[in-house]
Amino acid sequence: MTTINDNILIGTYTFTVNPQQFSVNYLPLKSSKRSLNGKLQTSYVVDNNNKTIKKREITISGISDNQLDDILAQFEIADDLSFTDIYNNTYNVQFVDFNYNVDAQSVNYPTYTINLLVVW
Repeated sequence: MTTINDNILIGTYTFTVNPQQFSVNYLPLKSSKRSLNGKLQTSYVVDNNNKTIKKREITISGISDNQLDDILAQFEIADDLSFTDIYNNTYNVQFVDFNYNVDAQSVNYPTYTINLLVVW
């Protein structure tokens, strides 16, 4: 049985209540460049067994403005932070980007989404 962690950690910031949504996307590591004739050439990074290496991108949604400020302050301290997810797995992550969503019912209170990239 899986135990769900009620307190996601990013650096020293602890969520008092877990955000509305937490997702992990696996993206293949690749390098793309254009040839002289304009054709896109993509090569994937592979391991010793010739399997494509995939990076994890973590998305956390439903964050308030104050929580976003606290998280961004953590990333001002260091580029790589420890991150403990809802399943108590710990990773080193880097901040990628954030965006927000405005609901017509609560225009003054947008909810933010942050994207983190797991680094090795």
